[in-house]
Amino acid sequence: MTTTAPPPAATEATTACTLEIGGMTCASCVGRVEKALDRVDGVSAAEVNLATEVATVRFDPWQVGLDELTAAVARAGYTATPRREAQPATAPAEVPDAHDDDHLTALKRKWQVTLAVGLGLMVLMYVPLYLDTMDWLMPRSSWSRPSCSPGPAATSTAPRGRRPGTGRRT
Repeated sequence: MTTTAPPPAATEATTACTLEIGGMTCASCVGRVEKALDRVDGVSAAEVNLATEVATVRFDPWQVGLDELTAAVARAGYTATPRREAQPATAPAEVPDAHDDDHLTALKRKWQVTLAVGLGLMVLMYVPLYLDTMDWLMPRSSWSRPSCSPGPAATSTAPRGRRPGTGRRT
């Protein structure tokens, strides 16, 4: 019967950190950064993602610190910035008060009025308006009508009292 010992990384107290890596452009850059981090004493694993430009490093905090990790990445020709991890929320959730409810009610009323007016205008845009309706909406005023001027029949050369074409023949 054979028994296998757990890997040394599992027996050590390891810490994981995330570094934002700048300056990577290809898969070769990822390999260089991973190799630079793996060569640091105390690092058990280093994984670099090119798409997000993030390196996840598992290391022993007794042997190496963040400064050594960022220095190793800098020696490889890239920039490294430790990412601040999200802190758990310790403050209790706020209880909504009456002012918040009044504000939400006012916003809801504004939204309802705006929706009704907007839909009403949209309906008016698509309703066919006939010419008679347009005349009712915009009646003609007397100043916009064309003035009457004498036409060519009123300036005829025929003698007064006779109509053209009814004269005597001589």
